[in-house]
Amino acid sequence: MLRLFLSYLFFPLLSISASAESIPYEKLVGVWTMSQDGVNHDLSKAQVSELCGMGLSIIHPNRNKGIHIRIKREGKLLMSMDVQSKNPCTYADNQLSCQMEATAFEKLLGVSPGFFGFQKVRDGIYDVTALKPDGKTVDKVQTMYPCSMNISEAQVWLEANSGPGEFDEKVGETFNLLEQSTPQIKEGKKRKIELLKKEAKSGDARAQAGLGTLHLMAAVTEIGVEHDPERGLTLLNQAAEKKVASAYVMLGSANMIPGFAFPKQDFETAYRWYEKAAETERADALNVTGMMTLFGMGTEQNGPLAVVKLTRAAEKGNPSAHFNLGIIRVFFPQDLKKRWKVSLKQDPVIGMMHLNLAAEQKHEPSQMVLQFLNQKQHPELADPARDRAKQWKKQHLWKTAFNRDYPDSTVQMDFKIEGGQIKFGDANINAKLKWSLGVGGAVVNQDNVQKNGNKQ
Repeated sequence: MLRLFLSYLFFPLLSISASAESIPYEKLVGVWTMSQDGVNHDLSKAQVSELCGMGLSIIHPNRNKGIHIRIKREGKLLMSMDVQSKNPCTYADNQLSCQMEATAFEKLLGVSPGFFGFQKVRDGIYDVTALKPDGKTVDKVQTMYPCSMNISEAQVWLEANSGPGEFDEKVGETFNLLEQSTPQIKEGKKRKIELLKKEAKSGDARAQAGLGTLHLMAAVTEIGVEHDPERGLTLLNQAAEKKVASAYVMLGSANMIPGFAFPKQDFETAYRWYEKAAETERADALNVTGMMTLFGMGTEQNGPLAVVKLTRAAEKGNPSAHFNLGIIRVFFPQDLKKRWKVSLKQDPVIGMMHLNLAAEQKHEPSQMVLQFLNQKQHPELADPARDRAKQWKKQHLWKTAFNRDYPDSTVQMDFKIEGGQIKFGDANINAKLKWSLGVGGAVVNQDNVQKNGNKQ
């Protein structure tokens, strides 16, 4: 829940198309909360009340706006976060445009524009469309519900539930450590980029792949080089001609993830590049091509081949592949198995074994699903599943290849989970940049980006 509220805070919001009905600003004034896991027009009063106890959006009569997160456990405040407009916002065409200032962990996190577009669902209920940080790509649409308190009561509640929580204090310590080391990290990154440019210019294939990767990933994260799709693709294609697997992966991601290099997805081209990487036995590429084969995205649908690919990726330790196999083993309904010709039998122990193996690698979806299975659905299978996981690790010894000298983009593709339900028709795809500066092999710079790679 916390992660979903934070994503709402930091992603700009904008109405994609003007509502058919104009909404007077006065209708938006008040205290609101947001649905989680996408649009939900059917929340109960109890569910809305629970959400109002964690996250409030206050729209003031003077066109100021505040977003306030309060996470509590057993009556204790874990964390608090506030994002408030610095000046009155402007409102036109059902869109509220503001300059928002974020504060958390007792630190000012910065100021950035915020755009809030509203579309009426019914009286007092509105949908809000969220965009990715690039300001162009849709991230999610959520539904806004009114809370049962007025603005004055909300301000009193916030005052009573403010201050550093347990989580705030721990994260605040981490922020202090990061601030102390930031100058060294930036200087090290600058030196590495200069060396990378020099080696790429001389024709070094891995340097070409690494620099090309940086030029594309710069679309969504500050990375030390400018976002230059043309230059990035040129370098990646040069590296691909020299059979560099990391170039195959990034070229696949460039075609799968809008905004890196192209405005739209091209599943067929993405699959061809990922498949070339899979042929080199890269575990992440085996998992992605397995999922694309299962769904028929960019290639012919083939259930048996998909299972083979996912299994090979899992044997190499890929957490996303373990997660996907776990979901199939535990949750896959018989009608989908028959339609997609997936021969794996339902087996909760084996499924939970896979989830354990992924959760050990801090794969968040696996941790969430495994917690539910261990505590609610199959507590009697928790120990047998852990024992099977130990046996699996003894049978399948693997090492994660890590490129110490050059940036590399790894990918993972998972079944999508919304509102506690497994969505079989689409999946989330992530691209993660890992880059060591070569200091004792330690990862001193790691940037993540998640874009919507779902089949439309």
